[in-house]
Amino acid sequence: MSGGERVEHALGVREGHADVVGNHLVREVQVQEDLGHALRAQTSEVVEYLLAGPLELPVP
Repeated sequence: MSGGERVEHALGVREGHADVVGNHLVREVQVQEDLGHALRAQTSEVVEYLLAGPLELPVP
């Protein structure tokens, strides 16, 4: 699952269960964890991209 898919999944969980009063806190914690995992995955992808080749700096 890519970082973008994780974000979509996490947002879907929150939207799909926001009206459930009894499990709201549990779902919110899970959403935060899912978003955290997604952000870490995206950060990892960016770092891998940056390390894959030389940086192209804009010419002033």
